[in-house]
Amino acid sequence: MNDHTENPGRLPPTWNEALETGVATIDLQHKVLFDLLLRTQEASARGLLVDLDGLLPQLRSYADYHFRHEEDWIRQHGGAEDTTHARLHAGFQAQLDRLQQHLDEGRLHIQPVLGFLRDWLLDHIARQDVPLIRGLAQGHGRVAQSGAPTVSATSATPSMRPVIRSPGTTAPTPSGVPV
Repeated sequence: MNDHTENPGRLPPTWNEALETGVATIDLQHKVLFDLLLRTQEASARGLLVDLDGLLPQLRSYADYHFRHEEDWIRQHGGAEDTTHARLHAGFQAQLDRLQQHLDEGRLHIQPVLGFLRDWLLDHIARQDVPLIRGLAQGHGRVAQSGAPTVSATSATPSMRPVIRSPGTTAPTPSGVPV
């Protein structure tokens, strides 16, 4: 499998340290989104139809949940003045609105959705979340995960599975791949 540097149009095949903030719940939430995008991208590459009518609301719901959690964590750890980060999150939601409008008008296909999400995910996590959250955690003189309860992807986040159909089917079915 090619890595991200060999094929910049694809996500790296595995989660890596460059994408970790060091805060267990935030990293788990990012991993769920990363896995959803990777599985959706792979399904599309195999010629399976991704139900955008299901995927976009799922992404909106997840983003609402994750952004609230992340922004609360940032405020609790001394980043209350950082309105830039909240504006970046609002920009993601606004782009989802535009994608939904294009879908409603019959002008949306999976590749622009995957391109936007892939670019936003990698850029936002690596260039925005990691430095901000690591910096806040270190600025408090403690390890970000110290004293954190043990969490799993299922307890930390809602289930995120792309809605995928085989060509020629009419009813969407879950991918069946557990998160």
